[in-house]
Parts: sequence; structure tokens; C-alpha cells
Amino acid sequence: MALTLAAFIGVTAGEQHPDLVRSTEEFAHHWPGDTALATAVEQFFANGGTRAWVVPLRTMTEKSVRRAVEDLDPDVALVAIPDEPVAPPAIVAAAQAALGDRGALLLLDGDWPDVSEAVTAMADPVGAVGASGGDCVVYWPRLSRPLPGGGSEDISPLGAVAGIIAHCEDVHGVDKTPAGVTARIAGVTGPAVSVDDLEMNPLNDKRINVIRQFPGLGTVVWGARTLSSDPEWKYVPVRRMAVFLERSLRRGLQWAVFEPNGEPLWERVRMSIEDFLQDMFRGGMLGGPRPDSSYFIRCDRSTMTQDDIDNGRLIIEVGFAPLRPAEFIVLRIRLDVAGG
Repeated sequence: MALTLAAFIGVTAGEQHPDLVRSTEEFAHHWPGDTALATAVEQFFANGGTRAWVVPLRTMTEKSVRRAVEDLDPDVALVAIPDEPVAPPAIVAAAQAALGDRGALLLLDGDWPDVSEAVTAMADPVGAVGASGGDCVVYWPRLSRPLPGGGSEDISPLGAVAGIIAHCEDVHGVDKTPAGVTARIAGVTGPAVSVDDLEMNPLNDKRINVIRQFPGLGTVVWGARTLSSDPEWKYVPVRRMAVFLERSLRRGLQWAVFEPNGEPLWERVRMSIEDFLQDMFRGGMLGGPRPDSSYFIRCDRSTMTQDDIDNGRLIIEVGFAPLRPAEFIVLRIRLDVAGG
């Protein structure tokens, strides 16, 4: 599995062209200075991230952000737009529109001073943060970190969270939840706002992923919910697994595009996908005690009409059982191949 690639889009001086960086020092060489973008990238590497695609902007406008997102490397899996204190909803909306259905997670944060304001604001996610849906994730509150000369400052959690998600996926796989006792945030003194157990329920109901501090654990990410109202896409690892599976299958089936759309092709496609899903099952990435309760594959006349077949529309349905309790998630994949 390829290492998870994050992208950070933000305002900074220095070189004004996108680049891939692998360390805080490499970032500072291209873009020196104390900016929200620099802080996010520093936190990303401090929390386990290994590769960051950086897109510098002179000014942050809807047009510049939209263009930056459209030009991102197609393998980017996590997108953050660090600003001080947070990116305005209109900027976030432009980014989500540009991302379309590519499947990258858009990481968002809020600058609410307390639980009550956070819950009230997120009654309308689009109005509060500018986006909604299964590919959008909100983390709150901001983080406090010590200053070299004493005192502290509050910073966005986006860089740290991106690093934790990337590290979790790189080490454990996309099916593992990037939250809980293993999702400790390094380099901070704690969350800027304390949240107790009673306050967690209304925040969970609004799909806010809370950052908390516990004795003996430190500062941890304590949630992995998306902003989707669809129960299928409620959790980050389920959504990430679906994206990983669809991308993998599309890449692995490129050989099929020159084949006639008929029974021999359908059988080869089913066998190819079966091999891939068997590997996932044996690797513990799917729920269910047996393969037949973990996944299914359909590629036949039940998924295609005669018109589909004649016009080279190969349509495949793949269902999988995620590790987190849920119904089967069904992906419908269409490839354009030779006609029947």
C-alpha cells in the first residue's frame, strides 16, 4: 500500500510553485517564515506524516484555492487549508467543489470558544465550515503549544490530525480508525478547550471530532466521524476503505478496456477482483468470519443491460463488510471497454 499523501494549501512568501516535501526543514527551505501553513506542515511531520504536497498562495481567494485543488497530485488523500484562525466557509466550499468525487478527505476545523457555540454552529455545517458530506471531517478544539520564550499559543489541529491519519494508514492500513489511545498528538500542551464526558454527546451528534486530554495519555484525537448524514459513510475508516478499494480496482482492471464486453471478460474480471478481496480478507481488512460474509462481486447481466453491453459499458458491483459494524457497502464501478 502506498504511503498516504497529504496536501496543504495556504498563504506564504517564498517560492510560488507547488512542491512535495518530506520534512519541516525542506519546507522551510522553500517557504521561510512563521505562517499558519508552516505551523500545519511542522505539526504534520511531528505527528508521523512522511510526505506533504504544499501549494503556496500569495492570497487566499475562492479562485486561487479552486485552482490549487484542481492541480493537486491525483494521489493526494488528505487536504487541509490552514489559515488563521480558520479558512472561511466560502474558501472551504470552493475547495470541496474542486475536489468533486475524487475521494480525498477534506480536513476542517472550527474556532468556537466553547462547546455550546460549537454545537450551535454545527447545526448548519455548510454555514459553519463551508462543507458537508462523507469526504469532509471536522476537528475541534484548537491546540495549545508552548512558545520558545515562555507562554503558549493556540494553533490549528489540522496539521497534527493529518499526520496522525497518514501515520495510521501507513502503519496499520486504511481500515484502522485514526483515533483513540494510539492517536496521541505530539508537540502540544493540550486542547485549547477542555471537554468532559457529558459534553461529548452533543458534539458527537453534530459529527465534531473532539480532541481531548486524559491523564496518562496526553492529548488524543477522540473521534473519526465524517460530516455525512448517510449512515454508510459515518466513519472515516469506512469511507477511506471504499475509496481505496475503488481506486485499486480501477487501476487493476485497466487491462479490461480493450476486451470485448461479454461473458469471457466478465469471468476474468470476477476472478481478478476475487483474488484482490481474498488478500484483503486474509489480511484482516474486512469484517465477517468467512469470505462469503465479507464481500461479494457481481459482473454479469444482472449489472448490465443489453444496451450497456453493446455500448461497451462494463458495470461491476462490489460489496464489502467493513470492520466497524455496518451493513455491506456496495460500490458500483463502470469502465468503458470494447463493445459486445
